[in-house]
Amino acid sequence: DQIFGQTWAHWVGLGHLFDPDKQKIALQSLWRYNFVPDVGPFRAAFTRGRWYAAAGDAGLLMCTWPRSGRPENWEQHWQYMYFNECMSGFEYQAAAHMIYEGLLTEGLTVARAIHDRYNAALRNPYNEIECSDHYARAMAGFGVFQAVCGLDYHGPQGRLGIAPKLSPEQFAAPFTTAQGWGTQLQTADSRFQTQRIELHYGSLKLNEFTCRLVNNAAPRTITASLVSQQGQARTVAVQWTQEGQKLAIHFAQPLHIQVHQTLIIEIKTGVDNES
Repeated sequence: DQIFGQTWAHWVGLGHLFDPDKQKIALQSLWRYNFVPDVGPFRAAFTRGRWYAAAGDAGLLMCTWPRSGRPENWEQHWQYMYFNECMSGFEYQAAAHMIYEGLLTEGLTVARAIHDRYNAALRNPYNEIECSDHYARAMAGFGVFQAVCGLDYHGPQGRLGIAPKLSPEQFAAPFTTAQGWGTQLQTADSRFQTQRIELHYGSLKLNEFTCRLVNNAAPRTITASLVSQQGQARTVAVQWTQEGQKLAIHFAQPLHIQVHQTLIIEIKTGVDNES
């Protein structure tokens, strides 16, 4: 809860609202003091609380006192039952924030712990219990997906973007918008970075597409084309702006991408061998 506001700001595309260094320290402390590969010893010592994680399960504990300082007779306080729990919605939120702040391994580990706890051989994988059955807060799991993809979408402004934190040189993931869904693909090497937006259902209006340049590259030329299901390509006029490694590609005219159409953006970043 201490830094939930910043996680939400990332999810809705507001960027950093608070000091990133302090945010990262808080997340590293959660990882250091609250994540355990086996909650069994902790729950053996502190038995109250609901058993969302049991011996043999990994999880991010709601509250710990690594340097003591907990109040006397704390077991009598009504909040006590919550402290010993692994609540998937809070865990997913922390995992997503870790990924946004560059703690990719830590964030993915927390998310994987939930996935493993709800392995179909152990529990219901469609009910990652959080305070009660089918609790909405567990849907923060989608926020982890959003963080890994670096997904950015603003329907009224016609903006779609991607900034993958995982294998950006070869990345593919689904995306959803207000009126459609499809697949985003990104590949990058020493000479080119290519973005593909394949629409599989509905429609998509775009005024702008954003991405992050891989390997500290700088764009030399950018070309875009809209390809039909039959393979017919139409050139799309673009301009672009760059802020750090973030690239914003602006379309001269609004694009109306229809189902089974693919937008291909090719960013030339290197020099031809012949030149």
